[in-house]
Amino acid sequence: MINRAMIVFLIFITISSTLSQDNQNDSLRIGRYCNIVLKYGFQAEGKIAQKNVDTVWLETDVTVLHIPIKDIKFVLNSDFELNSDGVPEVDSSKYMTAAAVDTTIECDLYLDGKIKLASMRLLPGTDSTFFALREGRKKEFKYSDVRKIVFKTGASFGRGFFEVGGIFFAVGFFTVALRKESEGFGGVKDGILFGILSAIPAGLIGGVIYAMTSTDDVYLFDKGNYESKTKKIKYLIQKHH
Repeated sequence: MINRAMIVFLIFITISSTLSQDNQNDSLRIGRYCNIVLKYGFQAEGKIAQKNVDTVWLETDVTVLHIPIKDIKFVLNSDFELNSDGVPEVDSSKYMTAAAVDTTIECDLYLDGKIKLASMRLLPGTDSTFFALREGRKKEFKYSDVRKIVFKTGASFGRGFFEVGGIFFAVGFFTVALRKESEGFGGVKDGILFGILSAIPAGLIGGVIYAMTSTDDVYLFDKGNYESKTKKIKYLIQKHH
């Protein structure tokens, strides 16, 4: 009886060990942090959050990607990336810490494969690539992968408040400040007071109007790599600087 129990126990241990090793050798195991490279060249780094027989859920810093397993070419450690020859190499600049200097205003970036990267700031790169930044980290993308860019016109209320309010402050200030104090209400001090009283309500009205009439700048691109597309994106990066 003891020998039979020992045999069952050893079989159980062997099976458990085998399953554990298989799980460790699974390049797409849940919880792994890796860099997935697709057959058409797109790369994404993140943690595998879920998978089934044909799809992997990759959780990145900015979104969750649904990646078809049949489209995966490589599954690499997070410190590896492909070079132009398709050979894995260490990429020391991957997700570099970067200051948001000389970047665009925030935008939503849409790439091939129905991939959306929200609240990004764009920065010029090479002749064929650019950088997208978020929270001090940046990632390089190809111009050819872009399908849509939506630049956000945020803070329009504040812009309207200060622009309209500034105009009314100047008008109110000079109207009173240029009058002589002997006239009862005039001089610099009275001009400042009247300018502020004029600017506040006018600024509030201007801010509301700006906020109600502002729209996002949306730009659509056809699929593929062509010169006019690259030039247009480079121009937009400069325009929304």
